[in-house]
Amino acid sequence: MPHCVGGTVNCGGKCVDLQSDVANCGSCGKACAKNEQCVSGACKLVVRKTCLEIIEKGESVGDGVYQIDSSGGDPSDAFKTYCDMSTDGGGWTLIEMASSSLKLDNTYWSSAERSPQLLESFGNSPNATARLAATKINEICRAGKGYVRSRYANNQPGHMLTDWFAPNILQNLDIAYALRGDSSYQAGFRGFGNGNLTVSPGGDWRRYNALLSDNLLCSSIQGYCGGGGTPQAGHGPLCDTYGCNKPGQRDIQGHMWWTYGPQGWVGAPGPSYGQYDHYGSRWCK
Repeated sequence: MPHCVGGTVNCGGKCVDLQSDVANCGSCGKACAKNEQCVSGACKLVVRKTCLEIIEKGESVGDGVYQIDSSGGDPSDAFKTYCDMSTDGGGWTLIEMASSSLKLDNTYWSSAERSPQLLESFGNSPNATARLAATKINEICRAGKGYVRSRYANNQPGHMLTDWFAPNILQNLDIAYALRGDSSYQAGFRGFGNGNLTVSPGGDWRRYNALLSDNLLCSSIQGYCGGGGTPQAGHGPLCDTYGCNKPGQRDIQGHMWWTYGPQGWVGAPGPSYGQYDHYGSRWCK
């Protein structure tokens, strides 16, 4: 039997501090869950900044709703959203849902949150319009590996475009604004480098079609995108994309806008060229 000192006690032949030991929190044998820590003898939930951090810490329990605190520090402003912990290595934080009836109106251009509580229902009710506030979107995306994913065609597997930004670029981008656009400049990823940053297979901004594991690097995007070109009213931020079509999947070289106003269409792109009226979602990792 060990002789325990310094405030520790004997638990199963080992001296432990009941105030901080996660396997013996408050009393011998009382273990905290893997997403908890032992604080002053009580198990308390650890709130991570993103879904990526949750999976990196080994605290994932699969796809579903998690509580995160994108600002870090005081968890009093923590909130819940959906985490995709299985696709492409997992760690994807849901930041926006686009319903099949989404319109590009003044509400869409706003930087304010939009029914963020609906993000928790993604697993059961994905056809809804919801979005985190711009400040939270930027915090989440900047805390990750630089991936920003747009899923379309009712979130069908593989129907997605994923942008990657180099670390030196990521921290200076207003990603929330780029994904949202504004009423005066509606085409493309407004604000990404003010026209000085362009998609290229080996550049600081790269775009992938479908799963990352497909390694379909796109050669370029439509000229209106990336902060350059002429404003295109009614064209939601997403962009026609070239050089990376996936066999057996829709052509993404046209009608790849986040809704398409000129024809009065709503919602995200569908699985066929020129088709809209579908729901989609956006994620950061």
